[in-house]
Amino acid sequence: MELAELSLSSKLFLVLVALSVLRVAQLFVVFLLARLVGLIKAVLPARRPKPRPKGYDDSDEVNSLSTPAKATERQAPGISVRKLLEEQKRHKGKLAAGADRHAQSKLFLSTLKGHTDVVNGLSFSFDGRALATACDDRTVRVFSLAELGGPKNIGFRSLALRRAPADVAFGSDDAHLAVLTRGVVNAAGLQLLDLSSKEVEPDWEREEIHAGRGAGILLRSAYTSKGGYGILLSCSPKTELRVFTTRGQDLGSIDTGTLQNYTAALSRDGRFAAAATFTSDVKIYEIAHDRLGAFVGLKKVMDLKGHKSRVLCLDFSPDLGKMVTASADGVTDSSIHFIDSRTGEVIEKIEAAHDSQITCIEWAPLKLNTPDGKTGVLATGSIDNKVRLWRGPRQLV
Repeated sequence: MELAELSLSSKLFLVLVALSVLRVAQLFVVFLLARLVGLIKAVLPARRPKPRPKGYDDSDEVNSLSTPAKATERQAPGISVRKLLEEQKRHKGKLAAGADRHAQSKLFLSTLKGHTDVVNGLSFSFDGRALATACDDRTVRVFSLAELGGPKNIGFRSLALRRAPADVAFGSDDAHLAVLTRGVVNAAGLQLLDLSSKEVEPDWEREEIHAGRGAGILLRSAYTSKGGYGILLSCSPKTELRVFTTRGQDLGSIDTGTLQNYTAALSRDGRFAAAATFTSDVKIYEIAHDRLGAFVGLKKVMDLKGHKSRVLCLDFSPDLGKMVTASADGVTDSSIHFIDSRTGEVIEKIEAAHDSQITCIEWAPLKLNTPDGKTGVLATGSIDNKVRLWRGPRQLV
């Protein structure tokens, strides 16, 4: 077909194609020239500065181009980088040796020392005399809380595990501790340890407890329930809550119906469960049983509102009528909100309770002995490798 026989639109199309090809060719030539210049620079030797005459001073060159120099005061000698680093080290040492900066809070009790990595979870025993923690260093620690708020560090028993613990929860008594573990590709496992024996071995163990070999982010326990048995509640990071008895029996699960679970809680009497999900609201469920005590499922009863951002952790108060939550409302440090679960009112707040995000939080089941007498105690763990104990506000305890 001759060019003259083509329509006007076809001719315009051919012109546009020719211009595009020409543009691509130009860019390719520029690219080749740039590569060639780079190769030439790499081959040629670097320019050396001209040798200066002996006794030459750079300031002579500057003064020759500027106005006549005026008499100036002699500048004080500077501080070397080494001295700055040494001063910073001494400052950190003073902070470490001194009192915890959080002791300024009227609700602060103590910081539990000994953790070398992120604290994932914690749990009080049912008499409040012990606190177990799960740490990313593959260690479970059990602290004795006979004395709180004193000058001495609180001692602990260390239990090394084959797998990193995601969370811990005491079983039906103080001698048994349930541990949520991370297995292959983070698949959640569950085991019950007997603390009364010198060589700690699991009484029972379950593998891949969540659907699709999912991970577990949290474990909670109740020493009793309407069914007459202890309960363990495991929370996955997706949308599943799964319920076990403390004997290891799988009772069932519920889908929270949102995109993601952040945390969960279980009341001490085994009646209510709470879940913080993708929204900033907290969902409250009833763990329902029939008249014969058989588990029939989890039924949603209410929502708690008030946070501006996601809720990181939460727990029921000892009287089961209130709830404490920790949110990501702040920019860097996490805050603690003490909330009346009956009204949703914020009773007290602790700003910057940790130096990083709070990962776990729990009330002591009973009032504990402190230098100021018996009081309700709250424990918090964090990414900053710390566990801290706090007095509960008077309105709550």
